[in-house]
Amino acid sequence: MAKVVLSDVCKVCGGKVKAVKEFNLEIKDGEFVVLVGPSGCGKSTTLRMIAGLEEITSGKIYIGDRLVNDLEPKDRNIAMVFQNYALYPHMSVYDNLGYSLRCFGEKKDVIEKKVHDVARMLDIEEFLERKPKELSGGQRQRVALGRCLIRDPEVFLFDEPLSNLDAKLRVQMRSEISRLHQRIGGTFVYVTHDQTEAMTMGDRIVVMKDGLIQQVDTPENLYEHPANTFVATFLGSPQMNLYEARLEGGKALLGGEGEEPLALDLLPETFLKMEHYEEGQKAIVGIRPSDFSLGNEKDRDVLVEKLDLVEKLGNETLLYFQLPGRKEATLASLRLQMSDRLDEHPSLRIERSHIHLFSPKDGVSLSRLRDRALVPVQVEKRGEEHYVGGILYPNFAERLLAEAPKGDFKAALSLPMDAIHLEEGEGSISMKASVEAIDQYSGYQAIYLLLEDGTRITMRVPEGGPLLKKGERRTIYLEPAKGSLLVDGKTVAGSIPLPHPLVEAAFRMVGKSPFLFLPDKELARRKHYRILAIEDLREEGRMALSLEDEKGRPLGAMIPREENLYVGEILFAKLMKH
Repeated sequence: MAKVVLSDVCKVCGGKVKAVKEFNLEIKDGEFVVLVGPSGCGKSTTLRMIAGLEEITSGKIYIGDRLVNDLEPKDRNIAMVFQNYALYPHMSVYDNLGYSLRCFGEKKDVIEKKVHDVARMLDIEEFLERKPKELSGGQRQRVALGRCLIRDPEVFLFDEPLSNLDAKLRVQMRSEISRLHQRIGGTFVYVTHDQTEAMTMGDRIVVMKDGLIQQVDTPENLYEHPANTFVATFLGSPQMNLYEARLEGGKALLGGEGEEPLALDLLPETFLKMEHYEEGQKAIVGIRPSDFSLGNEKDRDVLVEKLDLVEKLGNETLLYFQLPGRKEATLASLRLQMSDRLDEHPSLRIERSHIHLFSPKDGVSLSRLRDRALVPVQVEKRGEEHYVGGILYPNFAERLLAEAPKGDFKAALSLPMDAIHLEEGEGSISMKASVEAIDQYSGYQAIYLLLEDGTRITMRVPEGGPLLKKGERRTIYLEPAKGSLLVDGKTVAGSIPLPHPLVEAAFRMVGKSPFLFLPDKELARRKHYRILAIEDLREEGRMALSLEDEKGRPLGAMIPREENLYVGEILFAKLMKH
């Protein structure tokens, strides 16, 4: 088996429509990864690009250690199960299973042994003499699976293989495909629009929308820590309730303009996990139906004034009612005991630790893991060198993106998560911090820390690392060399050295080709530039590029922020018109 790597893969259809954008994913050897999303999100196109059935517009695809961009599908050593099974109707099951082996000139006795071995594994040995039209949908699907297994491919690709089956058979085939993966240990890439299939089958799930990856994680983490409102409402059944709200005095006040708000007390941890918090700020509050439970007069968050509908499903009871901040009815899913009495105006509790907060502007989670920490520091100039927290900040002049203050100055050190540690390293700054909250993810813990000056940062502790406890005080170590310096919210020094001086340039696609528009004739005469590194100043709307021309001559350029550029891309040079 083999791993699959997609690096900055894009697919443009008809020269205009971007079906897949900036797709970056590494699928481990033997992993079961599910691509899920609504119709038209690009999931099947991505699968077909891995298979070689669709050409990629840009980027790279690796299967194992091989770059397969220019390889024919037959040379990629993959097997694919299609939605419509793609069986030969005039051939028996035996001939369908053995067809690929005959094409590769395999001996007759070897074919017979492999066909019977695969048929026995999939419990279809009694159907070997039948034609596909004589089989049920589930039996045809097993034959399609067997045709893949018999070739012993490096990667198995599944394009919505269960969508033509009835509900009962889908459940049965889901479990069979999962057991098959456990048995053979293959690398499976599976496409579906059914979130139940995704949640029950995948080791990891890739949630897609409009050609973009929204989030990649395990089923548990996607459910517990959705990155945005799309992921939150797409995964989970019944889907999450979303409310307009504002955050004030430690509470979420549910309700829009002109509505009488409903006040929900939030846990202190909720605010600690937020990237930014201002008293009175607006938010979208997410509450899953399963996080409601039956309360009483003394212990309740909600008193339902009117029940719109009650649905009794045996193992759960669904209540529909109105709450402020939401136009649609709120849905609560209750697990009631025989002794529980549902009043005309029931009292409901809400599980505080499971309340989600999202930005009303872009729907992004407000309590997501902060991928960068902003730590106040003193920058000292000693001769021509600059020191941060007493530690040398290397290549200061080459990192400059804007004019720096003269002499010593105060700044914010912007650090990625991998620059924060529990063990001291060379060139690190030590600081005292208290553990305020802990989230458990697959493979690591997210530790929310409070520094002595009140700064909040997040650190990852990998699986098998030191176990921390809430309330514990620890010394942490920061690597300033990995960070950038911000003064009054503007990036003065970036995280990577760049060729200087930086020229102000522009970027634009001309047809299908990326062009860099430069203000200097000499620079524009060079045919093209390759991107070596990118400093993305997301909040400032700009990007700094480290480039080299065909002769290896360096160039540093500052352009307006462009999401579709990637390291290694070739940009054609053109003179900027004034």
